[in-house]
Amino acid sequence: MRRDRGHHPATGLGRATWVIRMGTIRDERIDCELSAALDALGDLVYVLEPSGELAGWNDEFADLTDCTDASDPQLTDFFAEPAHIDGARELVLDTGERVTVDASLDGADRSYELSFDRVGTDDATVLVGIGREVASESLDAERRQNELVEEFAGHVSHDIRNPLQVATAQLELALDECETERLQRVNAALSRIDRLITDSLTLARSGADVTEPSAVDLEPQVRDVWEAVATEEATLRVDFDDEAVEISVDTARLGHLLEQLFDNAVTHAGPDVTVTVGTLEDGFYVADDGPGLTVEDREYVFESGYSTADDGTGFGLAIVDRIAVAHGWIVRATESESGGARFEVTDLS
Repeated sequence: MRRDRGHHPATGLGRATWVIRMGTIRDERIDCELSAALDALGDLVYVLEPSGELAGWNDEFADLTDCTDASDPQLTDFFAEPAHIDGARELVLDTGERVTVDASLDGADRSYELSFDRVGTDDATVLVGIGREVASESLDAERRQNELVEEFAGHVSHDIRNPLQVATAQLELALDECETERLQRVNAALSRIDRLITDSLTLARSGADVTEPSAVDLEPQVRDVWEAVATEEATLRVDFDDEAVEISVDTARLGHLLEQLFDNAVTHAGPDVTVTVGTLEDGFYVADDGPGLTVEDREYVFESGYSTADDGTGFGLAIVDRIAVAHGWIVRATESESGGARFEVTDLS
């Protein structure tokens, strides 16, 4: 799933959205006066109710899916990744951003990019979408790109980390002989470089869609990660129901997500922070009792390189966002009950 925070119109989706805005939605189908314009786009075009039910579609969509009015169809009836599609729909409704998700036609070896945009009319809000088939060459190119990212990450890890470790070891020897303010500054700089390398590698490896998730109990994962990253003064509260919370995840990436959220709390709220992890109807949240986020910060906090801390890398919450998107989840920043920061991860089912 890809989020377009800049609202730059995709060629087909921009035209489809314009056509819908020029018309109306009536009786759960696209007004007949728009049919010719939508059919002329050459891609799958569909209109969704906020609930996910199809309100209208063009001939291209009908020919591909055999969709009819009689079946009360939903878009997820025709594609093999319903969780990703529902996640995209919820994200568009929640944020107003344009979102694109990859999905395979159910029962056929054909892949599509499904895009969504929110459109408000006088009577209702609907989602306009366009589906464009992804050629096999594009899929091969994506695989090659993933291989290049992994190769690059390996070079960064080896070729930069090794001399950094040598420099750190030499610095420790120098500090044993003479601990000066200048050497402490060098130590802080080397530590920051190490954090940048770690976060860069995690960010590069976090974006690929999760294809083989495992069912895990969330609470033990939370406690294990907390033990690894928390300070002695920090407090963890787990506000779960008596029943175990089982979710389907890439376990390693879930660990990275929790680690970044806990580290963010300690960084911004202080070493004696109290962090609460609790359940939501379709997900979980991580909240702290720190100073919280301004409304402006909440809008940009998931963007790579954005940080409100002087020594922050700006990658931590970008990693959280990429891991969530790779699972088809939604993550958003809001305010905790104590006025601190609260991050909600939803659409897990």
